[in-house]
Amino acid sequence: MTEHIEDKTMYRTLKHLAVLLPAAIVLIAADGRSAHAGSLAEALQTVTQQVKTYLDDKGENAISIGTFNGPKTGTGRAIETELVDALKAANVNIVDELDAKWELRGSFAVDTSGNFPIVALTVNLFDGNGAEISSFRDRFNQETAAERAIVNELNTPESSTTSAEAESSVASTSNPPAASTTPADSGSPASTTPASATPPASSTPPASSTPPATDAVVASNPPAASSETPQVAGTDTAAPTDASAAGNSSTGISEGVPIDNSTDVAVLSGATADLQAAVQNATQVSTTTPATQVSISREVRTTAREARDTALKEAIANPQFHLVNPNIIAASSSSQFHIEVLVAPQASAPAQPVPVETKGGFPFIPLTEGNLYQIRVHNNSQFDVGVELLIDGINTLHFAENPAIKATGKWVITAGTTGTVQGWFVNSAVVDSFLITAVPDGVASQLGKPQRIGNITAAFFPAWTGDEVPAFEQLLAAGTSRGATGRGPSQEFRGTVVERHFGTQPLSIISLRYKNPPPPVDLPDDLAP
Repeated sequence: MTEHIEDKTMYRTLKHLAVLLPAAIVLIAADGRSAHAGSLAEALQTVTQQVKTYLDDKGENAISIGTFNGPKTGTGRAIETELVDALKAANVNIVDELDAKWELRGSFAVDTSGNFPIVALTVNLFDGNGAEISSFRDRFNQETAAERAIVNELNTPESSTTSAEAESSVASTSNPPAASTTPADSGSPASTTPASATPPASSTPPASSTPPATDAVVASNPPAASSETPQVAGTDTAAPTDASAAGNSSTGISEGVPIDNSTDVAVLSGATADLQAAVQNATQVSTTTPATQVSISREVRTTAREARDTALKEAIANPQFHLVNPNIIAASSSSQFHIEVLVAPQASAPAQPVPVETKGGFPFIPLTEGNLYQIRVHNNSQFDVGVELLIDGINTLHFAENPAIKATGKWVITAGTTGTVQGWFVNSAVVDSFLITAVPDGVASQLGKPQRIGNITAAFFPAWTGDEVPAFEQLLAAGTSRGATGRGPSQEFRGTVVERHFGTQPLSIISLRYKNPPPPVDLPDDLAP
């Protein structure tokens, strides 16, 4: 146990296999995201345990997965997709709803009323006649009561507890399965892990001692002119508060399992936030300085986490984004991390940047059926970053043939460069293009029932080589029908190998929406998504 309980997940060393696009994107394979109490992965392990127990008691082993409803800016598809993987890993068969005796449905809501934002994930089990199994709901709420009580107590406005401390406290009351247990040895790289299992986390080594990094593959940009003009004056666009997303509970959550991991909360709520600026302004500590060169006290860390939590709460309750120029967006006017979308009407046409529109106060990209699109990521900082890029709540590395790359789920963009993600990564030679298509043909449909799709999310994390952990990591450790992005034509993907370490705390998170074609008109109303 370290001196500060919130430090236990300060950073992790990744064993990288990454693909560097012809200018600076890196795709990494490693131990993947740490699973711990308070994370989406841990919450879904709790759900999986309860479902497995119920089915075992009934002598059954099959279930169908229904929709998980949430705020309109959320990505419930991520919950559905990861839950299917977790249940399959537990040897539960996922079957079509017409063949199932039971169907699992759920919902999630975001609460920003406390010290830090949390998501409450609730699940309900229904029989073949559509009647809810109340005994399952009662058992689930009973089994998760201790976690709720701890998070609610720590999240009261009178408490100064941060989300990192809450995660550590909840961890002490949880009994996750072996796949989610944190190993004691933080020095040895994690082995590659099947996508259905949660990769192990590592304990915190001293900030001045970073375990050896391993291989990553880097990919460069295809020839294409960037639409970004340095230091272009932008405008901050605010959206009205979404009461359903922000939540208004003054007493915490009363049912379900809490999720308070900051990255998971941001992704599920569809938030756009410049967390680096918030932390740096509050602490006056340069977040890019090596941790060994600055004095970081417990008080400074508490200030940093409070600033992070406050910024994320504000981003959820009062969404904003910054237009760098008509085609490029950032989390704020000072953020050095930007994204843009390029679109080609067909495979033979060149991809061109698309102007960002505003719909309901949120950034919106107009896409039409048959469009092939790419996502260009700009890193204008002086350090490398790892980017988790999600389409419709699904990681763009989901189709990676290498299970370690799939588990890690990050691209890396080197300092001062721009990288273009052209599609779903398959291997070091091929990617499948991002294709706008009707729901039945989309990747989202292959992975689960379509719902709350049409979102692109990019989360930026520190990435570094050598032994110098950045200070940012040590400060924070502890309306219309929508369709799906599908797999388009395969294309060549060039790459080389690099080494990187990754932080666990996001510097910036950017989310935008896009509209997909409606489902086929010949679908019966009760089958259309």
